[in-house]
Amino acid sequence: MNILIGLILLAIVTFPAFATGREINPELLRMELEELLNLEVTSAAKHPQKLSEVAAAVFVISEESLRHSFTDFIPELLRDVPGVHVARTTASDWAISIRGFNDRFANKLLVLMDGRSLYTPLFSGVHWERQDAIIEDLDRIEVIRGPGGSLWGANAVNGIINIITKSAWDTQGFFANLKVGNEESLAALRYGGHGENVAYRVYLKAREVDSSAEIHNGQAHDDWRMLQGGFRFDWKLSPERNLRFSGDAYTQTAGVVQSYYIPIPPYEIFFADDGYGFGANFLLKLEEKKASGHSWCLQAYYDTSSATGYPLLNWDLDVYDIEFQQVIPKKNLIWTWGLGYRLYDTYVKKSVYANFSPYAFVPAKTKSYILNAFGQAEIDLTSSLKLILGSKFEYHEETGLNFQPTGRFLWKVDENKTIWGAISRAVRTPSRGELDAVINIYIPRLEGSPYPLFLELHGNDDLDPETLLALELGYRQSLNARFQYDVTVFFNVYDDLITVPLPEKPPVFHPKPWPHLHTYAKAQNSMDGETYGFELSAFYRPTSPLFFQLSYSYLKMFLHAPQKTIWFGEDQEDVWPRHIFSLRSCYEIGKKLHLDARVRYVSKVPLYDIPSYWATDIKLSWKANENLSLSFIGQNIFDPRHPEFGQYYALRTPLREVERSFFLKITWQK
Repeated sequence: MNILIGLILLAIVTFPAFATGREINPELLRMELEELLNLEVTSAAKHPQKLSEVAAAVFVISEESLRHSFTDFIPELLRDVPGVHVARTTASDWAISIRGFNDRFANKLLVLMDGRSLYTPLFSGVHWERQDAIIEDLDRIEVIRGPGGSLWGANAVNGIINIITKSAWDTQGFFANLKVGNEESLAALRYGGHGENVAYRVYLKAREVDSSAEIHNGQAHDDWRMLQGGFRFDWKLSPERNLRFSGDAYTQTAGVVQSYYIPIPPYEIFFADDGYGFGANFLLKLEEKKASGHSWCLQAYYDTSSATGYPLLNWDLDVYDIEFQQVIPKKNLIWTWGLGYRLYDTYVKKSVYANFSPYAFVPAKTKSYILNAFGQAEIDLTSSLKLILGSKFEYHEETGLNFQPTGRFLWKVDENKTIWGAISRAVRTPSRGELDAVINIYIPRLEGSPYPLFLELHGNDDLDPETLLALELGYRQSLNARFQYDVTVFFNVYDDLITVPLPEKPPVFHPKPWPHLHTYAKAQNSMDGETYGFELSAFYRPTSPLFFQLSYSYLKMFLHAPQKTIWFGEDQEDVWPRHIFSLRSCYEIGKKLHLDARVRYVSKVPLYDIPSYWATDIKLSWKANENLSLSFIGQNIFDPRHPEFGQYYALRTPLREVERSFFLKITWQK
């Protein structure tokens, strides 16, 4: 029923564009499509390229798409990207991955903001609730589906998400944003100014999110509040040289419910409490770009974050990073190379419920570093055929030297058709949790025994990196001035996947301090697997005021473990929805009024018993005058609530559901 209503809504939204009988200007349509194809992308080669000339599966959430988005959450902006699974787990948490292996801390995806890595070494993955910005200050989001380790290094296994903000020169004047609704409230202020050679902006943003719904017991204790501020300066040191200095700081409070195992009945208890987070970052970037195409860049950043008061774990993390990169164009060759150094300083503290917490890190404090170097050559074999060869070499203190080569080709069949292919190797390095953590689990009633089992899951400092060998083939075509599509097929082979097999030795009986069985298991590189699938994106503009965007992805996983596992085993095959579909439309009713609509479908996630669901969103925007605009947004308008993901093993919490929501957004800019 939801899909039928959603499609009817799309028809209602888009019918007026066809019925008005407006004259279609083919030249205007062609210009708009060429603008789409000529979007500048930097993440695929670490230097600017036209989207149509990238030998990778790339999707760009452009400034125009951001303007028509249904959300102010960065994670939610990714829902329309093919190959990406976005699932909200609580009011403040998301599980996001590309091409499989999704989890609260999905560990095969590299996320960047202006080149600053957001990947955490503690658990792998990204703390999405800590990544925020004023959406109007984002220039674009580039999503690379498939491995990018040859340029970006370890953990860019299944994809890269690069969030790119606008220059201070592009955010001048006063900006205010107020958003109120039944599930969320938001307020943001920003001011930008400039001198002769320098521009700046400062901003402050506050957000409050209501608790999500529990599947059985009403509202969950996971409400969320965040306050964030920051600045950016951009200096024009010369016509060719620029200097950027920027920083952000935030503080947040989030409700948390966590389950703990205990050795006596009822064997499992739940704590509800508030956790507090803090973070700050500072980035300095000096770059030079010449008209000849020669360029170089020196970037350094410091990132600090902490968590206190959480029932599960508390931690401090400091990241120091510096890197240099140079692009050297020659007659039929573009050579890109670079060097880098990163230091992680981590301290994992005891939980506020230390006597019950299942987690501990041994040692609690560690420092580790990464040294890296990369080089890539883009060779023009003919006027229409390009070959790309490159590799990154990284030395990780824990796992030693790793290399991640790639070979790619791009064939421009004609002005409207492009074929590309790639074979690449990528690695994921073990997290601190996999190397050093001890996780205690109580199993109340072991089969065949009257006693509970005390199971210790240990990290392993001898773990090897997980590896991927990926084959990709893509095709892009512009059929006419109105329609463009992009198809990618892929086959991935994974080796040395990290799991925790069942204990090799039988449990031992201990009579004290209570009668119980005790055993332990250790993380191992004991699983491999394959995935294959395809992704489709299409853009269609039948008339100047009407635009459609479609995305679809299909993925099938096969995982093989030689023995039964306790942690992250073959059941991970069932943690990814096989089908993900999205259809958006935007209709410009007039110069001041826009109507957006979207229908999404996500198939079931069997591991967590998450059923398939449809979601329909609408947005009506009115530009009252040059300074003031208003938007009404409805999300999941035909579905009161639905679950999207579960929690895995020791991260168990009551299942949460995403609720229907409505918002009014007021924006003032001068």
